[in-house]
Amino acid sequence: MGDAEGQRVVEGQGLVDVPLVPGVEVRCAMPDLDGSIELGIKHGDEVVEQARVRPEDPPKPFRIDLGMIEVDVALGADNSKGEVSAKGRVRLDSPVSPKEVQVAEIDRILFRYGPAHGSVAGRTEPDPPIFDDRRFGRARMSSKNVTRVFVDDNERLLTDVGRVVKRLLWDDYPDWTFNTVACVGDFDDKGLGAYGDPSSPWFNVFLGYYQIDAPKPDWTRPFAYESAAGADSKVRFDEIARLGKTDWNYISNWMYGVPGQVVRRYDDLELEKLQSSQSDAGQIGSSRWHRVDLGNVQFVSAYEADCAGADRLVRNSLVSELWRKAFGLPNPRTEHRESFVPTRLDAQMYVAYWEDDEAFHTTIFGGTGPAGGDVAFLDRQLAESKRVIERGFGDVGFALEPKAPRSKARRKG
Repeated sequence: MGDAEGQRVVEGQGLVDVPLVPGVEVRCAMPDLDGSIELGIKHGDEVVEQARVRPEDPPKPFRIDLGMIEVDVALGADNSKGEVSAKGRVRLDSPVSPKEVQVAEIDRILFRYGPAHGSVAGRTEPDPPIFDDRRFGRARMSSKNVTRVFVDDNERLLTDVGRVVKRLLWDDYPDWTFNTVACVGDFDDKGLGAYGDPSSPWFNVFLGYYQIDAPKPDWTRPFAYESAAGADSKVRFDEIARLGKTDWNYISNWMYGVPGQVVRRYDDLELEKLQSSQSDAGQIGSSRWHRVDLGNVQFVSAYEADCAGADRLVRNSLVSELWRKAFGLPNPRTEHRESFVPTRLDAQMYVAYWEDDEAFHTTIFGGTGPAGGDVAFLDRQLAESKRVIERGFGDVGFALEPKAPRSKARRKG
């Protein structure tokens, strides 16, 4: 399995074991969506030692005497790249002769994993657009960090969703990186989510923001723009729609457990049905933004009915259960007897891009609602998105045009 050859999934527990040397494995798990992972040293059937590695942590030392095996390695997780590395040595005593000793020197990347810990405009801490509205209810953040997914051909442990969408939706594009802070409708006291409730206005609805990193020189323009012309750039509506298919159909609902053959029914962009517009949103914070409206985009839902014969959620990745807790547990309704019904959504968003030497970075802030539904619901989400920009991302948009100097009128006489 790529750079994790010989890896072994621990069924039913969301864990994976990767060989370090014969007789010793590294266990990897993601117990929470807070940007950290859990690593451990496993010998035989026992995890001898384990530690949580947070985004800010240095490599964790593991010094273990297992009799004939002595482990002295540091396991590090680059949470922004989704890579686990090992550096150190493992001593193996011969069972035949005490004079025969093998020492394995280790200094390599053991495996890649996903999701990783991302950033938006250099900020790794999320600022979710949460609100509590008397009419529409309360929003809540679905994870505790900026979630990052690499859309490329690299195989990753825990979830391989980036490679899945690369092959299905982006095989004709260079690689890119997805960063998101996502909010959903609130849960009830049992953890059942509005996201999976067809009777809720929050059904299959997300509110939040993205940053799409398009690395140079493979990308010669920003993601979702026709060219790098600053505030004069024209939006690529087809790429924003394809981004929506990537997020809802796969990074959200396939990860949640919707069977792949069901998801693929709704991958068609249906550009002839797309409703789209771009306008100047004016100044937000200390920069300018584009206002983009996108309408009538169809996605699969994560709804699971509980009647006899209804299709069921499956486990598409080792973090599927974690995704269900993050979005809200399945919320069946007796009047809705079919699982994974599609929805059509409208979206309102503020869009801009910035660039550095490494990449173009497209930022998108906004929300979604049922197509043709209550515009006030979308307006409420967009207003909260604007507040997020103003308090933390005010300089991320396009530079303001310098004001022309005022001419001085001459006095007569």
